[in-house]
Amino acid sequence: MENEKNKNVKKVTIILCSIVMVVSTMIFVPQIRELIMMFGDRISGKTIRQDILSEKLILWEVQFLCILAFILLSLLFENHFQSFAKIDTFIKNSIASWLFAVVFSAVLIAQAFQSNDVWLDETFSLGLARHSVKDLISLTAQDVHPPLYYLILKAGLLFNPNSVVLAKIVSVIPIIIIMCVSVVFFTKEFSSVYATVFNLLLVCTSGVFQYGVEIRMYSWAMLFCMLCCIFSYYIIKKGSFRYFLFYVISAVCGAYCHYWTAVTLAINFILTSILYFVKYKKVKNVIFSALIGIILYFPWISVVIKQVSAVTENYWIPLITLKTFISYIFTVIPVLGVAKIVMMFMVVVFFIKNVKYCIKKDESSLFSLICLLTPLLLIICATVISLVTRPVFISRYAVPTIVFMIFYITINLYSVKFLNKRLFFIFLLGISLFTINAVYNLKTEWNYSKKYNEFTETMKDNLSDNTVFVFSQNINSHIPICLAYLFPKNRICGFSIPKLWADVYFYNQENLIENCDEETDICLVLNIDETPPDDFLNCNCYLLNIPQYTANKFCFLKKQ
Repeated sequence: MENEKNKNVKKVTIILCSIVMVVSTMIFVPQIRELIMMFGDRISGKTIRQDILSEKLILWEVQFLCILAFILLSLLFENHFQSFAKIDTFIKNSIASWLFAVVFSAVLIAQAFQSNDVWLDETFSLGLARHSVKDLISLTAQDVHPPLYYLILKAGLLFNPNSVVLAKIVSVIPIIIIMCVSVVFFTKEFSSVYATVFNLLLVCTSGVFQYGVEIRMYSWAMLFCMLCCIFSYYIIKKGSFRYFLFYVISAVCGAYCHYWTAVTLAINFILTSILYFVKYKKVKNVIFSALIGIILYFPWISVVIKQVSAVTENYWIPLITLKTFISYIFTVIPVLGVAKIVMMFMVVVFFIKNVKYCIKKDESSLFSLICLLTPLLLIICATVISLVTRPVFISRYAVPTIVFMIFYITINLYSVKFLNKRLFFIFLLGISLFTINAVYNLKTEWNYSKKYNEFTETMKDNLSDNTVFVFSQNINSHIPICLAYLFPKNRICGFSIPKLWADVYFYNQENLIENCDEETDICLVLNIDETPPDDFLNCNCYLLNIPQYTANKFCFLKKQ
């Protein structure tokens, strides 16, 4: 009777999935047609039509179809899993795990080489890396971030301080290390399958593709979070002081990368220490390691106090709303698009299971719960602080904690028989989502690079050292500062560049002028919907993108 009922459920599920696939595909027929035309236009070299094309919508649709296909294939081949035994054996092989890590690393490196554009915060990183170590630390102390990442970047750019690609490779390196560390750790402690699962989840996460090539500190902070997560596991499993020491060194490095990473690892250390005390009834290792951490971070404490005071008085982050709080949660959930919803459901299911086993004092479930609580408590703490003082937290500050969530999901999958039965299909789904993610991000970087090349070529043809930049009142404040970095010899009229940024860029503040009435060579920068003044109506105007920003009108006036 039970078997008959299961068969009926299976049939209904297959029918429903098939219907939903057909209906959702029919809804997207116009967009699919447009997508095919887009590829045809690109191959033939014609202009790409994008009247009804919504790339993100198609991205979600393709992911949705992949998940439905995974469910259908799993059900249809439920009694034929032995047919995939050889493939499953290959996936379980540690050589395969290393091969996947190499492939994923190659894709990230390719993305870094694809891109030569920078946005405002990246220009700050590049500018700092050109200074001496002493000046770099001094300038960082005037900002709102600690110095370790900038020192790493400076070391990476030692032979070519102006290379954007090399700077992006510096951000790729920690992601590659994370993938290699996961293969070593999971192969030793669990199975090489879970190393592959961890890495699949990692590279199916949009934030990893974005921040893995961004010239900022988030990928390095993610690496230190990963190391702390592993050392936390060994602290609870073996209780040795050396793992406390390794943890503290990794945590201090993370704290010197980003302050919210410091808060994350402090939360994780407290939770780990509580579980360690419950298991071993000792506090000596906890106290000694905490003291070592305080001593190592002490030289920067006075700067932290100064920076925190400045931030609480005045900072650019908007008010926290329910929408922004939800965005924090979505940030720490791995994978992307519609797959995030599925992953959130899995997290809830695993949480219920963990709580059930925690009541029975199951050690692995308690550690697993620490991995989940670390990013969630960070988000709660950051939200409370922002509500009590002023907003000081945005979604990208939570990006490094994604590894805790991926760790949580991977460890919980270890005990799920479903994974072993459907290994080939789960791997196929993961590769599909990774491919979609990779193609989307490579295409995005290609578009940024294309726009940046158009921008630089146009500026090269129309700009001279005597050109003065003038801006409309409503211009994005990032644009003048980016132009100050890209064209440090040119003067800027009517816009103030903060002294810190000018110092970082080596920009002479005497180039900031109040009046340009006597100037004969002017570049007026307007928003796309603004009309140039009468003086500029007959001059050359171009619609250009400083990559990652909306297009602006650049009008060049050459007076006789």
